[in-house]
Amino acid sequence: MLGLLPRFKSGGLSVSVNGAPMVRLDSESRVLSIEADGIKQSGIRLGKMLGLGRGRGGVGTLLVESEGMARRLSEMGWTLTLYDKDQRLLSMGNRASRLTGHMTANPLKLGRLLETLR
Repeated sequence: MLGLLPRFKSGGLSVSVNGAPMVRLDSESRVLSIEADGIKQSGIRLGKMLGLGRGRGGVGTLLVESEGMARRLSEMGWTLTLYDKDQRLLSMGNRASRLTGHMTANPLKLGRLLETLR
């Protein structure tokens, strides 16, 4: 999926499922926003879609697997943010902290993050 991002040069894209927002892409600011509730309603396995397909292990394993994806996003100049009811669970890529490996997560929502990405 990440390989498609550089193909978006201008404009935007929004996808909703049963009226719930799922994905919003803004190519000019290079931001991909994903809403966990919309993903859940659609039946899509977000971790598999993002290439984190193993789906095993805890939060630490998930974050380690995500590091490569965060670096690729940063190199492409894109930011991916995962939301749960408009609260940020995770940001990775260009606008996330380099101190944390191009990734920031809401520590109070790590359980929800793990559930969403499995």
